[in-house]
Amino acid sequence: MRRPAPPEHHHDHGHGHHHAPTPRQAAGGPAKPSPLDPALGQGPLSQFDPRVKLLAALGMSLATAACHSMTGAALVCALGLLLTALSGVTPKTALRRAAAVNVFTAFMWVFLLWRIELGPGGLHFVYHPEAVAVSILVTLKINAVFTCLLGCLGSTRLDRVLHAMAHLRLPAKLVAVFFLFHRYVHVIHGEYTRLRAAMRTRCFAPRFDTHTYKSMGYLVGMILVRAWDRAERVYAAMLCRGFTGTFWLIDHFHWRRRDTAFGLAVLFALAAVLILDVRQPQWIS
Repeated sequence: MRRPAPPEHHHDHGHGHHHAPTPRQAAGGPAKPSPLDPALGQGPLSQFDPRVKLLAALGMSLATAACHSMTGAALVCALGLLLTALSGVTPKTALRRAAAVNVFTAFMWVFLLWRIELGPGGLHFVYHPEAVAVSILVTLKINAVFTCLLGCLGSTRLDRVLHAMAHLRLPAKLVAVFFLFHRYVHVIHGEYTRLRAAMRTRCFAPRFDTHTYKSMGYLVGMILVRAWDRAERVYAAMLCRGFTGTFWLIDHFHWRRRDTAFGLAVLFALAAVLILDVRQPQWIS
């Protein structure tokens, strides 16, 4: 006896290539992934093993710290820009994050070039032109480390970076702290958003007065209290599920020849940069 065909409105159920709509889609809006989950770029570097990219980022950061000349720092910065382009990170994203990083460098330029000195007539702002070279060198180093990290890790999801840290035998507690931070930072931000919404519904308007300072202090305190309470509940739930302090690795990475070639290319490039840096005049003695 032949089975009757299912009704047409049930056609989407039971097929592997159809997915149920997410709550945001059901509400009429497009699905928006968490900003922490996807990688920033999907360029050629996304095909490499996260372990070799993590080691390359570490090596380039150490090489940048070892540079004493502007030439060496500029070459590492150029290498980082090349890797950023290969990672697939959009220029808009890279510039927005670079602007956030260079806020610190703006303060550094102010405090290095201008100093407050006590003179005969009181306090004076004194300009030190010899600090310009130091400021340029530090700025190049900061941007070199930033571009190297963005280029190597911008094409890798954060959970895969943590997975690579565990495979490289970094301390298990350090990896666990980063993993839990990655998992719950947006949850704590949600608590902050709800508390701020509650303050706005009570007609709170921030001003430069004692009431505002006390209210912001209470806000920070409530966030800490709720974070502590959630941490205890999460830890109790983990213990109920047999957690013993170890996050077991289910899948593993596969090291290929292209990963070895990429690692050797970065190593040779850094060696060449350090050799050129030694032959250049040093700006920081």
